[in-house]
Amino acid sequence: MINPGHRGWSLIGFLLLLIVFWDDPGCKTHDDAVSNPSPSPCTGADTTLYGSGDFFFIAPGAGDTFAVSGRYVPSSEYGIDSASQGAGAFLSDTLILGHRVSAQLAAYTHALTTGGGSNERSMVILISDSVAGLSTGDYQFIPFAAPMTGRSAAGHFLYYSDEHGVYSTYDISSGTLTITSLDTCARRIAGTFSGILQAAPPDTGIRLNLLGGTFHLHYVTRAYIF
Repeated sequence: MINPGHRGWSLIGFLLLLIVFWDDPGCKTHDDAVSNPSPSPCTGADTTLYGSGDFFFIAPGAGDTFAVSGRYVPSSEYGIDSASQGAGAFLSDTLILGHRVSAQLAAYTHALTTGGGSNERSMVILISDSVAGLSTGDYQFIPFAAPMTGRSAAGHFLYYSDEHGVYSTYDISSGTLTITSLDTCARRIAGTFSGILQAAPPDTGIRLNLLGGTFHLHYVTRAYIF
């Protein structure tokens, strides 16, 4: 378990890494995404900025049940809300943290406590298919820092609770994600996942089960930082 006092530095450092390694020359600002939504041969423009849908899993020992529904917003935007949640995705070939990815799934829940603190949990999953492009089927989870080759996935889970005095980060160190449905016209992706959550250094000896994961998401075609 990471000292709560280190939360700010841990989160800032992680976000800085994203900015340093972000390599999407087509990435637009928030305003650009509103005024210039990406086209689709089937449905026209993206109907949301970051996608929407349902996201569920159970992580015993790290907040237990995680069940959210609604539109996703990046972490830079939900912090001012008293309570919010959402899930979303993008499908776009993009470089993130040195990984060439085909898609990103993301979900969060955020609530301010009566004492002025906050409880937050967020999950981000990167999916890569360097062989044939994204399609239905199985993708094997690998540690976030490992090279993504073939059909692979990498997941990062943040669990922060002022209420319980906890700030922990985990990678999905092993497991399987299965895309069960991919509709490129309706821009919908669905699937399941499960595996093992491994705490970040120096607590790598902490391992938790990740159970019963499901997602049913409307995705966008414009990459964004979660």
